Amino acid sequence: MFANGVEGELTIEAQGDGTGVTTATFPRSYSPLLADGEALTTPQARSGIPVGAGPPVSSFVIRMIDDTIEGTDYTITSGGGAGPGDDPGTSRPGKDDPPGKKKGCKKGSEKAKKKGCKKGKKGGKGKGKGKGKGKNPPAGRCATYAPGEMGADAETIVLTDKATAEEPVVQDIQLAPYFFEGLATAQLGSPPKQTINVQVDSEAASAGLYATFAFPARRDYDLWAYWPSGSEAASSHGFNPLVEAKTPPPAPDLSNTRNNHAGETKADSENLVGVITPDCGGYTLEMTNYFGEGGTLKLSLWLGEGTNEPKPEG
Repeated sequence: MFANGVEGELTIEAQGDGTGVTTATFPRSYSPLLADGEALTTPQARSGIPVGAGPPVSSFVIRMIDDTIEGTDYTITSGGGAGPGDDPGTSRPGKDDPPGKKKGCKKGSEKAKKKGCKKGKKGGKGKGKGKGKGKNPPAGRCATYAPGEMGADAETIVLTDKATAEEPVVQDIQLAPYFFEGLATAQLGSPPKQTINVQVDSEAASAGLYATFAFPARRDYDLWAYWPSGSEAASSHGFNPLVEAKTPPPAPDLSNTRNNHAGETKADSENLVGVITPDCGGYTLEMTNYFGEGGTLKLSLWLGEGTNEPKPEG
């Protein structure tokens, strides 16, 4: 993988908000597939961070650094690429989208559906992003939740049946920045984490716990649910950039999505899906930053149909 690399130029343009735009330029003579008239089909780009002495390197971290729209072909020309039949002067798909709109979103298009574009102001049920921020419903008849050691100092959120996909309880999550995934934490420190306790207070004997921990794409965060004993109940901890790439992950499964339990990994969120929880029961949720700016992130919580059994406690 690293033996046949090609040298190029790397530039970083500083932005006003403290971030930067990285541009990598490589000679087209590197491959005959990049000659004039050839086509780039569903282009994607990845970068690897070598770890350890090589060759061979002991491991690497894959990062998505491309924002082209999957399904769009580009014809290679010496004057700047253009899609087949497109005007070469046309801006790249999504470039002129209004601020806050997902790139490549177009109402009613198939691409919009694949990209998760919103149909309106109200969020979809699966994302748990309601029309407005839900308020923490008052506690009902359940006794005060008693978390284990992990959640002893954390806030407890009590969810009643008023917390729905349309009107979830939205909790701010504060995490420090971290960009060292895959490297030794002994020298760099452990990834930042925050915990909160969640208790189910339903009119039914049990309910399904749903959670969406949202963050920008091309970052990597994890979401875990633990029993008071400290054992895992549910998890959503896939490698988010690989999910966005929509390519078969290498072996072993670096996306980790197969290791989720009652969880679903998406490009811009980790999700717990219908974790069957008895009335007055609960968990300690842990949110971890493995590769991202951190800051204030949003955790949406609600109750619905129970569809997935948690792992047995202990």
